[in-house]
Amino acid sequence: MNILPKYQVICWNKTSRTTTHRDLIRKEPLSIWIQGKPYSVVLRTPGDEIAHVAGFCLSEGIIDTLADCVTIAYCDETDTNVVTITLKSTRLKKISDHLD
Repeated sequence: MNILPKYQVICWNKTSRTTTHRDLIRKEPLSIWIQGKPYSVVLRTPGDEIAHVAGFCLSEGIIDTLADCVTIAYCDETDTNVVTITLKSTRLKKISDHLD
């Protein structure tokens, strides 16, 4: 995945302009699904989506540790903008009110 695509940009100063190519960071939405249902959409720089979702779920109180998860995976291997997390039944019982 090319996180820093090159774009042609115009640089201006007081007397002239120049054209050059620069690396620009792109942003994309990341849809986070829990137990097969949409939970949240966040904006992020592509890369490390699984770690991003794990950290997000930790900060939201959905998990206390990675041991609370059965799986964290892309919903579709060709679409890295949707990640789903499946929780252990014991954890799901503890936070079921949080997911409604």
